[in-house]
Amino acid sequence: MQIRPEAITSQTDSEFWGNGQPEKIVIATASLRKALMIHWWMENFAFKLPDFQDWSEAMGQISADMLPIEYQRLIEAEIQNGDGTLQQARSLGYLHGVEVVVESQQGEGPDNSDPVAQSRNKITSVLLLPEYQEKDVIVIASDTVGLVNGQHLGKPRNDSNFPDLESLGREEFEKRLPYFKIWYLLNYYDSAKMPDFEAWYPIVTELKLEASQIQSLFVVLPAPETDKLHDKHVNALVTRRGDHEKVIKTELEFEIPSREELMFLVKVFLESGGGGVTQQLINWTISVIDQIADDYMRSVFERIPEEQRAWYLIFHLMGVPVWAFTATLTELQSDSSQSYEV
Repeated sequence: MQIRPEAITSQTDSEFWGNGQPEKIVIATASLRKALMIHWWMENFAFKLPDFQDWSEAMGQISADMLPIEYQRLIEAEIQNGDGTLQQARSLGYLHGVEVVVESQQGEGPDNSDPVAQSRNKITSVLLLPEYQEKDVIVIASDTVGLVNGQHLGKPRNDSNFPDLESLGREEFEKRLPYFKIWYLLNYYDSAKMPDFEAWYPIVTELKLEASQIQSLFVVLPAPETDKLHDKHVNALVTRRGDHEKVIKTELEFEIPSREELMFLVKVFLESGGGGVTQQLINWTISVIDQIADDYMRSVFERIPEEQRAWYLIFHLMGVPVWAFTATLTELQSDSSQSYEV
């Protein structure tokens, strides 16, 4: 939910920390994007860039006046995860008198079907670091998967069919990439029966058509008669302090549009889970609260100022459920572990 300005302080807040103030709040992520989104939440969406690195001119143009989907496009283009920026802990500021740091985790495994297990692995990998052993710290991790027609989708760049830059070389890689994006949409978000990309690519390139022409071709081809497909977005937020743990797992579902809309209106984001398709199924020009089917999540959003709801939602869809952070930290002060699927 919305963060109170008075919570952003380095002064001791004994009233908030009923069970004693922890030494640090640690965000377990290797993602610079996630670190930025948490920083901006703590800044109440002022979109001031932290000073731990130099930023591109385009990043300085991010503002609350943007449509969130424009933000998605910009940050995808400007930040490449895995660039080494978060190889050391970075401070994001203070929350209720406790320093919030982002710490690169090494616990994420290849299985993207269970976001709760992935989040727990991330937390464990951080707690094994020497600087956090035997320390009273709160560790927070989140993970997101897409689920379409029974298939779990991670980032397209991690897909087993993704063209291999090292073996292909830059020129051939760039040539194949637009075709891969079309294949990705048809393979995962359409009812087409697709072979592996390596088998499909030579077939379509023999037609000597540009990628855009391939798009048009698939639009006019009759699609199999099937039930409407739905895109499920599953996120897990796990927070741990000592033996106490809180889990919040949310699932949002959206109807996938027609093949024509899919081909011409949806863009594949290589660094986003499920290609970032879910973010593009939201109508960002109207109130987003009516597009949230989950009762618990919607009840929290009702307490968020209307002008900030779209930002909380795009952050959630991009893997940072900051709407639940305050409640998570508050309820963690109780004496037992808690797990909610909402």
